[in-house]
Amino acid sequence: MTNLQAGIYPASLSVLNDDLSLNDEQTVIHAEKLISQGCTGAVLAGTTGMSAYLSIREKMNLIERVSKSSKNQSMIIGPGTTSLLD
Repeated sequence: MTNLQAGIYPASLSVLNDDLSLNDEQTVIHAEKLISQGCTGAVLAGTTGMSAYLSIREKMNLIERVSKSSKNQSMIIGPGTTSLLD
């Protein structure tokens, strides 16, 4: 595990498709933009990221997508699950 650098880690939104499923690619792109614009990192899939509406599978796909990002050491994924879908 990497120690987090002190700084600003805003709660990032989750981008949804028309069918209300998670668009993990656009969600990660949005987080990368926050980081490239000066934030230290970003928190994904927390309450601001609509975690209650994300299935466990969607969160797992998001984790996989984040792992492929060049900025993955600066992203935090909300670990909780209160999914209404599961």
